[in-house]
Amino acid sequence: METLQTLAPIRRISVSTFNNRIDSIAHYDTADFGLDMDQPYQRGHVWGLTRRRNLIRSFLLGVPIPSLIINNRWEAKFSHPGWDEKRCNSHAVIDGKQRCTTILMFMRGELAVPASWWTTEQFDMPATIETDDGLYVDWNGLTRQGQFRFRDRTIGVAEGQFSTLAEEQAVFDLVNFGGVAQGETDNV
Repeated sequence: METLQTLAPIRRISVSTFNNRIDSIAHYDTADFGLDMDQPYQRGHVWGLTRRRNLIRSFLLGVPIPSLIINNRWEAKFSHPGWDEKRCNSHAVIDGKQRCTTILMFMRGELAVPASWWTTEQFDMPATIETDDGLYVDWNGLTRQGQFRFRDRTIGVAEGQFSTLAEEQAVFDLVNFGGVAQGETDNV
């Protein structure tokens, strides 16, 4: 049996939590070293269109969305053998890869949602997309008012400074599996 004992009392990790406008995700992605979403402990891009569209819908409805957990690797002086400076100095998504990917896809015009979710002043009719499910609209088809309606929503962000991949993964495992590694059965 694996022990849960520690060599010293548990010390609180330094994580800053705040609410950010959704467009802050695009800021992280375009910052000097970018947003690194492909950690070895993360799943691939597994959400389908329904989940992605439902996330956008949730933001528009005002449904609370779980916080993103991001590591500021630059401030943490992060290093990992074989990784280049860009990856070691980026902002890494520890938890929230599917949410970040969806937000960025939508704001890049790579994801369309039902036009009926917006008022007629919030999208350009000629820019709508005809589907079997009716009219859809992507970011580029929204007016400034429509884009602002989405951009103005907030999402919680917890930003830490973890200097190793192992520290990042420990946080990921606690948040996603309660400390139980992926693939194990929680039968306790």
